[in-house]
Amino acid sequence: MSSNNWSLLGHHKELNLNYFQAFHAAHSYPRHSHDYYVVAVVDRGLQSFSFATTKFVTPINGLILLNPGEMHTGEPVNELGFGYSAFYPTVEHIRTTLQELPGSAAIPAFAVPRADDMQMAGAVRSLHAALRNNESSLEVESKFLWTLVELIRRFGDRKPAEQKIGYEHLAVKKMRRYIEENYARAISLSELAEYVHLSRYYLLHLFRNETGMPPHTYLETVRVQQAQRLLAKGQPLPDVAYQVGFGSQSHFTHRFKKIIGITPGEYAKQLKQ
Repeated sequence: MSSNNWSLLGHHKELNLNYFQAFHAAHSYPRHSHDYYVVAVVDRGLQSFSFATTKFVTPINGLILLNPGEMHTGEPVNELGFGYSAFYPTVEHIRTTLQELPGSAAIPAFAVPRADDMQMAGAVRSLHAALRNNESSLEVESKFLWTLVELIRRFGDRKPAEQKIGYEHLAVKKMRRYIEENYARAISLSELAEYVHLSRYYLLHLFRNETGMPPHTYLETVRVQQAQRLLAKGQPLPDVAYQVGFGSQSHFTHRFKKIIGITPGEYAKQLKQ
């Protein structure tokens, strides 16, 4: 990769989802189309693209939303170039997601090719980071589903019916207990949904509504709590990371510090003082 132009294509095996990140100082995409949806957010600079008879300009945090088969270009506005992050859901991704939502028989299309929505720009970046960093199955699946449904709700030409969220304390209690009993292994959103007999999207809304956080954040919190107990017993850091379910020492350190404020090593050292 040169210093001026670089690109990275990734594939998430479990989701069967391609994602892409690039910076282009001079490269221009000719008019073309895809057989999948394009969801992109500009991270740096100014991007422009021609769509039908209109030329759009996309600033930092601007969203690009394209449907399968739609012809478009893509180029930097000036010599400073532009960087962006994208993921490419297929029609099958959309169909599978809509099966869980009420009143969603027809496959929707994005009604606009360009949109400005800071919350969704953040959601796309957060999903992209989770895909790149190979985060837990629960986190990646949750962020993908949440982002996809919210994009359809806000920018689709066919809106899924609103689903009223109740206060089903027993279901949330069961999910929390299940996470607490299985924190050391990979837990998927589909697994949780099957356990409590709810759709994945309804589960996400319900869990967040009652606990203030999505299931993957709760799982992370439980893992860090368990790690604190093991560190207090003097167990070695690599053993603790493995026992509580983190895939690597660096991942464990990052998440522990994010929640506790210091690294696991610093935490263990201070306990000995």
